[in-house]
Amino acid sequence: MVGRLRTVLVCSPRIAGWNQAERIARWRDFGFRHRPNFLQAQSEHDRLCRELEAAGADVLELLPALDLSLDAVYVHDASLATDFGMILMRPGKQNREPEGQHHGSFTGRF
Repeated sequence: MVGRLRTVLVCSPRIAGWNQAERIARWRDFGFRHRPNFLQAQSEHDRLCRELEAAGADVLELLPALDLSLDAVYVHDASLATDFGMILMRPGKQNREPEGQHHGSFTGRF
């Protein structure tokens, strides 16, 4: 994790369903300590994206998918970018297993 940050893959709270009542109702199932605040989280996410872009990074948004869970906003450990390509990971929580494949859909864009 050194060098110039060129491309960043993010998943906004909106894409992860933090604004969908049927998804947000399951927050306890995912080990969240409290009900997520969609408006606050989306605002913080938007600010982070602006900062990344101001630093010169291209920001890519994960595409919406029915099998993404509330945890999808934490994109750090579902894939690993290397100089030789993406390594798709398998996060330990069952609800996060599909994320690596969704990250993989972006590998041709680099």
